[in-house]
Amino acid sequence: MAEGRRVVSFMRQRDWPGALFELLIVALGVLLAIEASNWSESRDAARRSTQAVAVLRQDLRDGIRYEARAGAEVDAGLAAFDAARERGQRPAPYFFRIPGSDTPPNTAWQSTLQTGVADLIDPGLLFNLGFFYSERQGIGARYSHYARFVEDQVLPWMNDPAHFYSANGALKPEYAANLNRLREWRYFISVTVKTARCLDGRLAHPAQAGPPCRADYGTSFATYPQSVQAAAN
Repeated sequence: MAEGRRVVSFMRQRDWPGALFELLIVALGVLLAIEASNWSESRDAARRSTQAVAVLRQDLRDGIRYEARAGAEVDAGLAAFDAARERGQRPAPYFFRIPGSDTPPNTAWQSTLQTGVADLIDPGLLFNLGFFYSERQGIGARYSHYARFVEDQVLPWMNDPAHFYSANGALKPEYAANLNRLREWRYFISVTVKTARCLDGRLAHPAQAGPPCRADYGTSFATYPQSVQAAAN
């Protein structure tokens, strides 16, 4: 390296100021190279962070759209079934089926954790996100329970609606219970929609502290079916 040869030459000539100057130039060059490398790494990390947060927000928004649409469909189906019962009819129980997997994917959340972006998210927001995705999986498992009953106990009898009713015209308990599972699931996703909207708003500034985005299911499980409309509004 030319700078090194010049330093040696200055030292042989005992030109200490010249040698010191060359050493300072070399040191300054090294420092600038390190700073440039650090800046480049920081820029890359910031870009990855922005991209990961954008993916996470898109996942939340996709869930909001899908669950809001599903909730509206369930509301309409249950309302039509209840209206038919009030008219004295004995229709087959209304059911709702999700195409594809019963449980929502959480790959966006897992990818966020693996990229290290979690280190750049406010701890409170990070905890709320983890809780939200855990709850989403649990609610999906509840739907799976409901859907298995539909497949095993409802679909095989759709051509014989009388099968679902007892002699006095009441819906048999097992079918009434499964309809309540659907009503509960509908209530739960209305809560997750609200929570997802809160989280999406917080992710606009992920490093900043802010209000909590925790799911609030109320205080009584018995109120879920009756509270669907109130929670959806």
